[in-house]
Amino acid sequence: MTAPPRLTLAFPAYNEAENVESCLELARAAVTALGIAEWEVLFVDDGSDDGTSSVIERAANGDPRVRVVRHDRNRGYGAAVRSAIAHATYEWLFITDADLQFAIRDLALLLPLTSSCTFIQGYRLHRADPVGRVLLGRVFRALAHAVAPVPVRDPECSFRLVRTAILTGLPIVSRGPLVPIELVVRAARAGATFGEVGVLHRRRERGESKALTVASLGMMASDLARILAASVAR
Repeated sequence: MTAPPRLTLAFPAYNEAENVESCLELARAAVTALGIAEWEVLFVDDGSDDGTSSVIERAANGDPRVRVVRHDRNRGYGAAVRSAIAHATYEWLFITDADLQFAIRDLALLLPLTSSCTFIQGYRLHRADPVGRVLLGRVFRALAHAVAPVPVRDPECSFRLVRTAILTGLPIVSRGPLVPIELVVRAARAGATFGEVGVLHRRRERGESKALTVASLGMMASDLARILAASVAR
């Protein structure tokens, strides 16, 4: 299998100053090990107030293949993912979070499926999140299945490699953590062909999770209502 010659690696980030330098180093190491000739690393700084963008720019050391898209305020995870899609340059888009809960080197496990699939979704071999977050994920996954068939076992897993053209133009409405599930559902409706690969998942070592705040939970509930309304209106 020939690795995709042109690849965007996108990392949504909100107050991840403690993680983004390591994230960039690991991303560079991954593409080098895979022999990918043309690539870019795209960080979407979703209104961070801890100097996340400054850390990235310092670590990039003037490398034009490393770019930062900044939001003027914190708009939510869904908005960060939409910005990653909108600003991706290359034919394949790899998206994972900047919090280092996934091993970026596992990108190598997804690449062989690019010859037969347009949407390669990771699934966590062992989910290392707190119990509350795991249970919440199960609830929203069940609700997503009630809206439309979900063609993968772990749609919340934020580790995926997709043909950029599949995602461009999708009417994504989620503003918060529900966006990974919506990406899968809408891509399936748009004709994506899916593959799945088991990937490592580990507990966050630095920084704080933003998934279980009151604001994020409220956003998730609101997003679900919007997705349900959009489905009824179809």
